[in-house]
Amino acid sequence: MRKINYITNMRDKGETIGARIKKAREAGGMSQLRLARQIGVPFQRVSEWERGIVSPSARYLKAIADALSVSLDWLLSGRGPVEGPEKVESSFPISQVPVYGTVPGGPPYDPGDPGVIEMIGVPAEYSGRDVFGLIVKGDSMAPTLADGDRVLVARDVKPRDGLVVVVRLDAGEYTVKRLRSQDKLLILSPDNPNFQPIVLSPEDSCEVIGVVVEVIRRLNT
Repeated sequence: MRKINYITNMRDKGETIGARIKKAREAGGMSQLRLARQIGVPFQRVSEWERGIVSPSARYLKAIADALSVSLDWLLSGRGPVEGPEKVESSFPISQVPVYGTVPGGPPYDPGDPGVIEMIGVPAEYSGRDVFGLIVKGDSMAPTLADGDRVLVARDVKPRDGLVVVVRLDAGEYTVKRLRSQDKLLILSPDNPNFQPIVLSPEDSCEVIGVVVEVIRRLNT
């Protein structure tokens, strides 16, 4: 296995993912072009990541970590061991995806940008896909989603009537609701009958961030 001698302290205060990509790439003697080819992106994209112009999307994070032989946890947060774990065969293959913060399962609110707060294991079928995790806050989607549930959100699934989606409203607020349409209205409907739906007219602006495809519920916590 290729060994890399990394500089002792690769975590600086305020260091970005792009900065860690550059440090690990240079420490491993890898060019931007070689990294781009290994993960299947244009050369310019790696340069943009390293300069902080854009951040890599969730679909590329695992591929970047593997190509640089670093741990996904370190790449995302600067914490934990730098080198990735040894690859072992498993009867239950999983993939790791980042959880970025909370999304309200109640009245919408702006959670800000808490960054990556943890990693969760998901089925290996999601490896390489544009997915990320969020933590549900509130009970407007009960019993489908409970307060504290981890949900896996896919940006590569087309939203359609009846699916549970994460939506960013015009004021920059986020919410998770079931998508409904009626005439020209878009309805963000709670599964909990004690909550009122959010009704949006064609004049209202909103963006569907992704579709909830998996729910992870922790018991006795």
